[in-house]
Amino acid sequence: MIWLFLGLLLGYGMGANRQAQRLPDDLEKCNVERSQQEIDIAYYKKLTKDLVDDNTELRRKINDA
Repeated sequence: MIWLFLGLLLGYGMGANRQAQRLPDDLEKCNVERSQQEIDIAYYKKLTKDLVDDNTELRRKINDA
């Protein structure tokens, strides 16, 4: 029982010492980076879909032959 309380006390102490990540002072820079990442994600999603469609079409042609 003592070990439980000791563990809880130490866990609480360690958790209290950790601070949440603070937001950067330059939020505009973060917003620009985030919008660029969203553009990149949309590009790669489209690229992946196109590749999957091309692969499916090629497999159909190979299987039909």
